[in-house]
Amino acid sequence: MAMRSSIRSPSRRVEARAALHKKAEDLSIRLSLVYTQLNALLPVSLLPPELLSRIFRHIQDDANDRETSPLLGWATVTHVCRQWRQVALEDASLWGKIEGRVWHNRKWFPELLARSKQAPINFNHYSRPSGEVISMLSQHLFRIRALSLCGREYQPQLEGLLRSKAPILEELALESDEYGGSSLGGSAMSEPFKLFDGQAPKLRKIHLDLFCIPWIRFPKLRLTYLEVTARADRHYFGTQDSLDQLISFLSENGQDLEVLKLHRCLHPSIPQVTQTRTIELPCLRSLHLRDSSFCIAHLFNLLAIPSSPNCTCTSSLQAVGLKSHSGLPLPLPSSRVSQLQA
Repeated sequence: MAMRSSIRSPSRRVEARAALHKKAEDLSIRLSLVYTQLNALLPVSLLPPELLSRIFRHIQDDANDRETSPLLGWATVTHVCRQWRQVALEDASLWGKIEGRVWHNRKWFPELLARSKQAPINFNHYSRPSGEVISMLSQHLFRIRALSLCGREYQPQLEGLLRSKAPILEELALESDEYGGSSLGGSAMSEPFKLFDGQAPKLRKIHLDLFCIPWIRFPKLRLTYLEVTARADRHYFGTQDSLDQLISFLSENGQDLEVLKLHRCLHPSIPQVTQTRTIELPCLRSLHLRDSSFCIAHLFNLLAIPSSPNCTCTSSLQAVGLKSHSGLPLPLPSSRVSQLQA
């Protein structure tokens, strides 16, 4: 049978409800303390914080690898109990790995930056970050270890980000989310600039997907991985000027290069550009080319690469034999390529 209150005055009913809410809140706090004490007696509570942090890191990696994960990803472990939350909050490195859509908004991103303290940041987009997020990110480029961005409408903010020094940056990936591609640092800029203010001493991996940056904008690097995909109409990465810059860039920065992938980055003027030049890539172990047979054949003529089984080459050729513009066959220089896959 339902209970009925004898209090008739509206004001007294409000006061009574407020008192009961306060009593319920006090009981909830006391009950929470009891549950905390119960959790402390469980075997899992004997795990040291260092081991819990390592477990959380594995959960984090697993959540980031999945196409579908909980809204908060790995951070759902912080809702299990007070101890787990405290351990996670005290480990700044956990919050420096920023991956997943939920983190790329104005509500969560500042909190992540605060929780990561001065730990290195790995920023990897799953969707297009806002211009505001990119602007906030530029204030922390000094501690970004890996940076992956997608989008084209935030060019002013992105240029501001890429002008800052990047002393610990190891990986850079820029991708346009539209087939038309994006350009940065081209003739439309009011003033040219060197990426990262000319200082990115630890940068080893670059991946540009439909995102064009003139090669003269890059500082001196010791790359081990370079992958570039240009637009189908070549835009910038298919002009004679870009080809000349690319060859100079590879010549100056290719001594440690292990993987090279060029898709639609060459130009029919390659015979004139490469007549007296050689690109030495002594550490190259994987070469992937997607271009016309004419351009690929002439590129091989200036590459000095290992002729070992570890150096493989894939191309978009329909057959191993190449044909020039005049229709004459251009055989591949077999002494420089150990394997060709059509």
